[in-house]
Amino acid sequence: MRYKPNHPAYRGPWRRVRAAVLERDGYQCQLRLDGCTSIARTVDHIQPIALGGAWWDESNLRAACTKCNIAAGHRTRALLAGDKAARTSTPAAPSRRW
Repeated sequence: MRYKPNHPAYRGPWRRVRAAVLERDGYQCQLRLDGCTSIARTVDHIQPIALGGAWWDESNLRAACTKCNIAAGHRTRALLAGDKAARTSTPAAPSRRW
């Protein structure tokens, strides 16, 4: 889900939980994907909400820079759309012909 400030999930405890996660992770991006800026301003769900992850459980959250958080969201959407390449974070090893 894209960030929507008026979405009900971002009300209530979200501001407190988000601040606690950023503080816990020292405002450093925990994803470190290509193009990472290393300065975390957003919080990423480790187990995506769409795949059953908990919204406000701090153990399901990690600090992320904006670029990495967007990339992780794209990967989740591709996975949900059935893109097999998105199922792994590393490329498949080439097959060997003997």
